[in-house]
Amino acid sequence: MGEVSDEDIKVYHEQRASHIEILKSECSAYDKAILQLGAGAIGVSIAFLDKIIPKGSVAKRPCVILAAWICLAFSMMITVGSYLVSQRKLRLEIDELDESYKAGKPPEADRESITDFRIPDRLAKRLNEWLGDETAEVRLRKILNWWLRPRVMNPAAGVLLVVGVLLLVSFAWLNLPQ
Repeated sequence: MGEVSDEDIKVYHEQRASHIEILKSECSAYDKAILQLGAGAIGVSIAFLDKIIPKGSVAKRPCVILAAWICLAFSMMITVGSYLVSQRKLRLEIDELDESYKAGKPPEADRESITDFRIPDRLAKRLNEWLGDETAEVRLRKILNWWLRPRVMNPAAGVLLVVGVLLLVSFAWLNLPQ
């Protein structure tokens, strides 16, 4: 392998910074799209419900539209939850940076997830007693720490949005006049 020049290192850092800015922009646009499309799909389905099902008739498979609305609502709730998880993570990282700075230590390298979901002591004790296992709370916290990350939450919101829209289309198809 050849030597890397100072110019190559500079170009690398510039391109990396540019890609990070684009990624931030894309993530923000994705979150906004999930919220707008989910809310829009629910609104349109409610507004046109009387057009799909003529007056005096009964909807075929109403559970399909209910499932669609649930998927769309969860998609939006997960997206909002992702915002909150990201804010918490950033606040914790800022606190760690401040502590490192005050202690005169270099900051630690980025970790996969700094978010640490804490279960209240009373709930943890009841959970351990209910399951008869001293480590139930620890296992639950590990599961929640894995799921409560934007890297997991954002794709889940997207999948729920797609499923919700497909269910709306299915409901409309099932209820089209013959």
